[in-house]
Amino acid sequence: YGMRKFITTPVPFPLIQMTRTLVIIYIYTIPLIFVESNENTPLWECLFVFLLAYGFMGLELVAIELDDPFGNDDNDFDTLSFAQMVFEDTFLMVAEVDGEEWSVKLQNKMNSRRRRDVNESFKNDFPCINENSPLL
Repeated sequence: YGMRKFITTPVPFPLIQMTRTLVIIYIYTIPLIFVESNENTPLWECLFVFLLAYGFMGLELVAIELDDPFGNDDNDFDTLSFAQMVFEDTFLMVAEVDGEEWSVKLQNKMNSRRRRDVNESFKNDFPCINENSPLL
């Protein structure tokens, strides 16, 4: 329940807008701070400004990537493979405790349930296809 609540709770847009605005203002005012102090050469000041800007913009991009960790992007968690691994471990435990026959029965039951769920969702998405359709 905690993960579902985490995923479905939206981040308020004004919060995102204000943090991005503050990051941009901070990045544009950094050179003014270095202009005040004449302790370093301009090359070092440019390097410091670049590193700070790169760091803050990188943190913002990381926050954007971590905003939805359970989506379908390349950097998201692969929840389907985790679920598959849990099912395989469950089948192995059932086979070890109750025998291979019960493990096969459980696998067949799960596969038939999954096929039925897929067929029902397909019917809901495409109501024009009837029961006798070769697609089902």
